[in-house]
Amino acid sequence: MKKWEYEVQAFSVIPKNSMAVLLTGITNYAKEPHDRVYLEKGADRVMHTVLLYKKGLIDNVLITGGPAKYNDKFVIEAQELRSVMLLSGVPDSAIITEDSARNTHENAKFSAVILHQKFPAKNYVLVTSAFHMKRSVACFEKEGIKTIPFPVDFYSAETRFELAKFLPTSQSFYKWEVLIHEVLGYVVYKVMGYC
Repeated sequence: MKKWEYEVQAFSVIPKNSMAVLLTGITNYAKEPHDRVYLEKGADRVMHTVLLYKKGLIDNVLITGGPAKYNDKFVIEAQELRSVMLLSGVPDSAIITEDSARNTHENAKFSAVILHQKFPAKNYVLVTSAFHMKRSVACFEKEGIKTIPFPVDFYSAETRFELAKFLPTSQSFYKWEVLIHEVLGYVVYKVMGYC
């Protein structure tokens, strides 16, 4: 996983007056009651974007992620994350949502239209999970959007050598599942011409 994930970036590499593009895919629609937003692993995506704003590094954030169906009801994840950002103190005027994308390819395709039309010549900071960054960067580049990767939500960690680390655990199997899924997704996207 450490070889696949993008390296962590310090806040100091982000130019001021940038714009963040935040990819969704981190909420749990199945949890009830539906009077709040339930964030799953990947909550760093939204919280680190809030930090970028609070540190004065970004002026705006484009949240991209469309409808997800649950129990015959559609939930727009970009709107869900918008509410979390508002509660975290990011003003409504700084948040733009793209509500149609259903996958990473569409995140890039639909976001590119908004970025080219409304925010040309900005520095675009791409915020997504470290394991998902390779495919995301490639999709945005395919759409003509050069990004500054700002990976979050890491599976890998700095570890020292310990014999116990070589013993299989359920977490190890889960990480392999995540990694295999993402590598296959990247290959499929390459074959389909999405990235």
